[in-house]
Amino acid sequence: MNLAPNTMVLADDFTSAAEVAAVALRHGLAAQVVRDKFTAADEATLTVCDTDTRSLAPAQAARVVAAVAAAISPGPLLYKKIDSVLRGPVRAEIEALLMSRRLRRAVIVPQNPSMGRVIVDGKYQIAGVDLSRTAFGHDPQHPARTSDVLALLGGGELPIAYCQEPQLLPQDGLVVCGGNTQEHLLSWAAAAGLDESTLAAGGAEFFAAVLQRRGCRPRPLESAPPRLEGSVLCVCGSTSLQSRDALQTAAARGAPLLSMPEAQEARRFMQTHGRAILSTPAQSGSAAPRDLERQMAELVAAILGDYGVDWLLIEGGATASAILRQLQWDRFGVVAEFSPGVAHLRPAGGEVNLVVKPGSYGWPGAIWNQLIRPVSR
Repeated sequence: MNLAPNTMVLADDFTSAAEVAAVALRHGLAAQVVRDKFTAADEATLTVCDTDTRSLAPAQAARVVAAVAAAISPGPLLYKKIDSVLRGPVRAEIEALLMSRRLRRAVIVPQNPSMGRVIVDGKYQIAGVDLSRTAFGHDPQHPARTSDVLALLGGGELPIAYCQEPQLLPQDGLVVCGGNTQEHLLSWAAAAGLDESTLAAGGAEFFAAVLQRRGCRPRPLESAPPRLEGSVLCVCGSTSLQSRDALQTAAARGAPLLSMPEAQEARRFMQTHGRAILSTPAQSGSAAPRDLERQMAELVAAILGDYGVDWLLIEGGATASAILRQLQWDRFGVVAEFSPGVAHLRPAGGEVNLVVKPGSYGWPGAIWNQLIRPVSR
């Protein structure tokens, strides 16, 4: 296995960081996720840093990423985990890393073929539909107005190109790589060389290809998600269509679902039923997303402070970051990967089981069905 003990990954939100850390665990690596204190740990082969920059303006995100890059001492591999559909200030962050680390080239492979997320002839598609025509075209914070990958990345300071064939890979600047299979991702990992002058950037599946190229072999996913023993609090902060559809189904089945309740009501639910699902309102009115995330974080902290939980499940990267900031949790060990993107973590020094996932991914049925069992009101 050709992987240095202080290998570093930078991710732009917490669920993205957890996703790639779980991929590392699947490939036999001891992994940790850190927030704020960006240092490697002796027991971890790989450290994933959550920079919490997806919702920042490009210039601000670039400054944060450059500062984190200056604070860490990565080994031969530094990976930039980006959103698989290119949301956020992706180009600004990659350019900041190239300039701060004095690298010549970034090889960008964001697609996740196993989820139907592919790039063909420079166009991003999901399950054969152009990205701009999917639900991501109406994302409230990062709407995909186009499916052209170079247009999605916007303007920048360094040259950028699209490449469909590995043998034509440019030696300088930013290169977005096409492909619609796992074999394409492995080809890009091989063609890039990933030497000390190249930054690898992309989604979870390209990271897996990079690890395999370096001799890491994947293990099977957990055969069955766990029984959620004890008290369970689930927080759904995503505004994705998939999340909203799931919540509507939960409400119709009589699940313990509360939309931004008062802390006292949420505590009563936890005391009565031992579990609750908290969600942000479907219509937030004049409240800004950051305000809703802060209010939810304060509510969760109040519940944990007064009641405590055995399992804390969080959907949505920005919501997860706000909650963990409020709880002052900044270092996490990786316990298991229940399905792609669904990671089981444990805060350093704590006993709470933390399970997180991106908002655009679904919960495994075995977990969701435990959460939405009907309760009497």
